[in-house]
Amino acid sequence: MPFSHGFDYRATAPLAPGTVVRVPLARQHRLGVVWDPESPAARGPAAPRDRLKTVEAVLPVSPLRDGMRRFIDWVAGYTL
Repeated sequence: MPFSHGFDYRATAPLAPGTVVRVPLARQHRLGVVWDPESPAARGPAAPRDRLKTVEAVLPVSPLRDGMRRFIDWVAGYTL
């Protein structure tokens, strides 16, 4: 799904960048990755805290490493 920015969600505990999560998005459940807050992909409209949806699950997989997230940011910036 091509979006120009990331989305904010509420988590019950702090999540490190790279953590793979399942979240509700547009009447579906999608996999997502916690992104670095300073990343260009993370910049989007600030959602009011009372309107944030909650992270449904943290998947028991290795997090995406910093280099991979930077590469994804670069590809997204180049192609979108």
